[in-house]
Amino acid sequence: PADLKSLKTGPGSYLKAQTIEITIEGAVAKPGTYKLKVGAKLQEALLQAEPLLEADLRKMKLGSRLRNGQKIVLQTREMISIS
Repeated sequence: PADLKSLKTGPGSYLKAQTIEITIEGAVAKPGTYKLKVGAKLQEALLQAEPLLEADLRKMKLGSRLRNGQKIVLQTREMISIS
C-alpha cells in the first residue's frame, strides 16, 4: 500500500480544490450544473451540455477558462427567413 503519511497535511495547510462547479442554461440539450477539472475551458463544458443547432456560439470565447460558480447562458441565434 502507498505511504499514507505522505498524504497528511500539516497544521494550517489545506488541499486545493481539484474540481469546479459551473451552471449552463439556455440553448443546450442538457442544462444543469457540471463538475469539471480546475482549469477547464468553456469548450469542454459545452461538449457535455450539447448546444442546440440554434445556439449562438459566435460571441463565446471557447478557449476561456471557467471559474467555480460561473453561470453560462447560451442564447439562440436570430433566425431570418427569406420568402
